[in-house]
Amino acid sequence: MNILFLANCESAYGANLSMADLIVQLREHGQNAYVVLPSNGPVERILRERRIKYCIVPFNMCAHYQNQYSIRQRADMYLKNKLLLAEVKTYIDKWKIDIIHSNASNLDF
Repeated sequence: MNILFLANCESAYGANLSMADLIVQLREHGQNAYVVLPSNGPVERILRERRIKYCIVPFNMCAHYQNQYSIRQRADMYLKNKLLLAEVKTYIDKWKIDIIHSNASNLDF
């Protein structure tokens, strides 16, 4: 089985560390896992060390603090995410993904 993980950030703590641990365990059971990151960052070192394939697709999170962004900015982020779905689709096809898992609840991507 081929599993795609969508990480909500590029940090090297919390959910991303658990994701990397889970991917290693899945691999030990014959599963393949890949990661989409929204930007370059510290978690890349961990993914490389554990030989986990990943790509960078600069998507935005859907959850924001109230009044942090204007309606226009939020609309622009939403539209950008919609356009980036085509890029993610190329990885889904390339890696023959069976399951997509969001590693956080604040993704609408």
